[in-house]
Amino acid sequence: MLLPRLARENLSNVKIFMDDARILFDVLPDASLEKFFLLFPDPWPKLRHKRRRFVSKKNVECFKKILKSNGLVYVATDVEEYARHVLKIFNNDIDFSWEVNSADDWRQPWKDWVSTRYYEKAKRAGRKITFLIFKRR
Repeated sequence: MLLPRLARENLSNVKIFMDDARILFDVLPDASLEKFFLLFPDPWPKLRHKRRRFVSKKNVECFKKILKSNGLVYVATDVEEYARHVLKIFNNDIDFSWEVNSADDWRQPWKDWVSTRYYEKAKRAGRKITFLIFKRR
C-alpha cells in the first residue's frame, strides 16, 4: 500500500527499510534525526512477552543517541496499558520531557497527523487512542 502512495504523491524523501528498525540504531549518525514516529506498535500484552516491546529503557538510550537536541519522539497507541508503559519509561528518563499542556494533547492527533490503517481500525472499533510526544533535552 505504501509504494503506490509514494509514487502517486511523488515523494522522494522516503526510505523504506524492510527489517527490524533497531538495526538502524547502530548505523545512524549521532544526533541525525529530528523526529521519530512509533505508530501503533505491537503492545506485547502477555507478561512473558513484555521484554519485546519497542519502547524500552535500552531503546530509549538509543533514541538519545540518534535524536538531535530538542528532537521529538511521537508515539500513537490504542492500548491503554502500553500508553502507561511508554509514559513510565520516558518519564523516568531525565533526558526526555513529555510535551503536554492539556488533556487534548494526548487525546487528539498531532497537528500534522496523517491517518493510518491502524488508526482507522481502532477508531471504528471505538478504542481510545493516545498520542504522546516526548522531547529530547
